[in-house]
Amino acid sequence: MAVPDCGTSLFSWNDTVNASVTKTEESDRWLYVCRGWRGTGSVPASGTGTNVTFSIMEDSTLTWLWETNVWIECAVSGDAAGSFAGWVVKDGASVVVPFETDVKRYTVATSGDTAGVAVDMAAKTVTIPADAPHAVSVTVSEVVGTGDFPLSWSDPAGFAAWSMVEEESAADGWCLKSGSVAAGETSATEISVEGPGLVEFDWKISANRGDYARVYVDGTRATNNLSRSTGWKHAAVAVEGAGPHAVRWTYERQSAQASGADAAFLDNVQWRPARTLEVSSAAGKPTPKAGTTTFYYGDEVSATVAETKPPRGTRRTFLGWAGTGSVPASGTATNVTFEITEDSTIAWNWLVEHRIEFHPSGAVGADFESAWVREGETTVVPYRLFAGYDSLALGGDTAGVALDETARTVAIPADGPRTVTLRTVKAIPLADALDAPAVGWSTDEGAAAWLGQDSDTSDGEDAATSGAPAGAAGSVLTATVPGPGTLSWKWKLVADGVAGVDVILDGGEAQFWLEEPCDWTDESLVVEGDGPHEVTFLFWNTGTAPGDHAVLDRVTWSGAAATSATQATPAPVPFSWLSGHGLAADGNYGGAAFAPAANPAYDIWQCWLAGISPVDPDAQFRAAIRMVDGEPVVTPVPDLGAERDYTVVGKASLEEYDWLPAGAASRFFRVKVSMPQ
Repeated sequence: MAVPDCGTSLFSWNDTVNASVTKTEESDRWLYVCRGWRGTGSVPASGTGTNVTFSIMEDSTLTWLWETNVWIECAVSGDAAGSFAGWVVKDGASVVVPFETDVKRYTVATSGDTAGVAVDMAAKTVTIPADAPHAVSVTVSEVVGTGDFPLSWSDPAGFAAWSMVEEESAADGWCLKSGSVAAGETSATEISVEGPGLVEFDWKISANRGDYARVYVDGTRATNNLSRSTGWKHAAVAVEGAGPHAVRWTYERQSAQASGADAAFLDNVQWRPARTLEVSSAAGKPTPKAGTTTFYYGDEVSATVAETKPPRGTRRTFLGWAGTGSVPASGTATNVTFEITEDSTIAWNWLVEHRIEFHPSGAVGADFESAWVREGETTVVPYRLFAGYDSLALGGDTAGVALDETARTVAIPADGPRTVTLRTVKAIPLADALDAPAVGWSTDEGAAAWLGQDSDTSDGEDAATSGAPAGAAGSVLTATVPGPGTLSWKWKLVADGVAGVDVILDGGEAQFWLEEPCDWTDESLVVEGDGPHEVTFLFWNTGTAPGDHAVLDRVTWSGAAATSATQATPAPVPFSWLSGHGLAADGNYGGAAFAPAANPAYDIWQCWLAGISPVDPDAQFRAAIRMVDGEPVVTPVPDLGAERDYTVVGKASLEEYDWLPAGAASRFFRVKVSMPQ
């Protein structure tokens, strides 16, 4: 705004005039700046300020001098950075805006006030003329590559470089074209990637016969190649192994005469790193299958699980899935679809239950019969015991089953359907179980011992069963016989794994053996020469099937001095009973009979008389006594029936001296065991 106003103003002679103007004025990105004035007449000839005072004596002129500025603005975005914003003198030097980018293959798009704007891709500059206001947007975009992973391009040394072209692209936009080469020369371009992964791209060739477009990974040519002239084709090359890899595209000219564009073209290059999916499922049939499957970044994965019929005694309930990475966190369907962009896991969750059955027999009881138990859990079954047993034996599916005789529990793991039996076993001397009182018997101790039992026999009465240790030591049962003569027996082998029984005479080589499971079979061994002789039955297994065992029954001995083994000590304790318990190994049967038993409360002959084991420190003779119609009725444990006489005596008070035949007045009792008269 000028004072006086622009135009002609009238003043009187010698008036004082104060002339001024606003220094700057702006209008729609145009800026006018006053730089001074020029005058004639009474006005000073020139000045640089925005005001001037003078006395007017004659007609005069005052011209305010203005400089025109224009607003120049440039913003660089996309795969580059750079900017400029400010006032520039109109018709002054053009504004040169540099930009920075790490992208090797790119294009530049401009928008806004682009008249006269020039882009120098080599110099990485945008030049904007100062002839008018300009607001320019510059977008730098990577070309040839697509996808979520930027590509690091390079021009391999010693080869003609590839360049950007627009007219031949696979779609609207830019692509790479191989450099100009003569016959026998190659043009190459290359990217670096971190493997493993997949490179996908579109390419074509326009050339003569014998000219090739090829792709190499770390110097090894892939199977993909193009020859002569083709349209755009899509291709993919797998990059194996972790670490950096070089993927190179070449145009290799062999022909002397050019044809077509004499070039190869490359577009839409995309790097897709490998991604893993870890699948787990306790049941069913998952797709992808359980384990680790490799995909590539961006793959669409459809994961499913199909329910399959469980084995008998098992039931399954599908609970859904849990996921990490690209997999949704959870869901309840049997399928889920997702795009995989990172290492991921999916766990198909099931409730798996197994039928657990428990069957007690003999002098044992329990409140548990059967139940469905979750896989991985352990069912602890308490049991009760009654009088009249010597030991306990597990049967059925016993792998991993724990019997705690102190707590009176059986722990059954639910790693599959289980049927477990627990029965009481009455101890039967080996000589009785094997029906061979004329033979001296001895066996291992502990788990390897052969035991008399009445549950698996050939004659429906009793037999001997091997222990079941794993390894070469096996379970040993030795028969001592006078010789010569013939030892005959029945035997069987029960085995799910690798097991067998060897029969060894006097420590030599095996005379007979069983190596395949079989039912009761007869066998005989002829023993020659004066005795005594030892016939060893060795059961062995590999430990893969803990229930494997051998059973021996109906042993007979015929031959010289057979009756010597039936002799008894003065007690009288049969020699065979002593031998069957591993006693009197030195032949001193009399001394053995009167020696202390393992339970020092008894001598060995007393154990024989009472029917208890002389080698068990916990063995005791027990009896239950109840009064019936005023008379005592005794139930001995063990009860040898007619082979023994049981006499009950009693006292009304412990202060009484004599034990008299028990009657209604008796309050304290003793049971006397004796041989029948």
